[in-house]
Amino acid sequence: MKILFYDLETTGYYYYKNSIHQLSAELEVDGVVVDSINIRMQPHPKAQVDPQALKKSHTTEEELYTFQTQQEGLKRFVQWLEQYVDRFDKKDKIFMCGFNNRRFDDPFMAKWFDLCGNSWLYSYFWSDSFDVLVMASLHFKDRRAELPSFQLKRIAMELGLTVDKEKLHDARFDVLLTRYCYGILDLESLI
Repeated sequence: MKILFYDLETTGYYYYKNSIHQLSAELEVDGVVVDSINIRMQPHPKAQVDPQALKKSHTTEEELYTFQTQQEGLKRFVQWLEQYVDRFDKKDKIFMCGFNNRRFDDPFMAKWFDLCGNSWLYSYFWSDSFDVLVMASLHFKDRRAELPSFQLKRIAMELGLTVDKEKLHDARFDVLLTRYCYGILDLESLI
């Protein structure tokens, strides 16, 4: 089984008016991480930039425009993917996995492919992704009301992981936390 643990940093909260500026991912094949990628991109020219979103990801607007374009970022990502999946083989696909990705990251990813004129997203990935937020909801269902938040940081801490708060909202670090949380929750689901 192939799982792409991924996280995005964006210029705002709405996939239809904001844009990805960082994509980080680790590819796991049969339980072993085989590769990782980190792509920094300028926002799409039509995208709005929310200064609060940039502040959260420790990125300045000036920095944004030193990164590669959206098209260049997607080309690099697709070339990386094609080392591990045959988009023409309907049985060879990757599961996307993130934290709150079904509601947030997956729509941004689909919009990114669309804006760059690439209609192959679901030739690389299964359309149903894994969401660690959903897994955590099941795990913590009896204690959900007691938790002060249900963000990645809180879930990781509740699962016994150490969280470096200075590294949060860098997509590379959030991918690691997501993968570790997934591993713990997936193991517990087998018990």
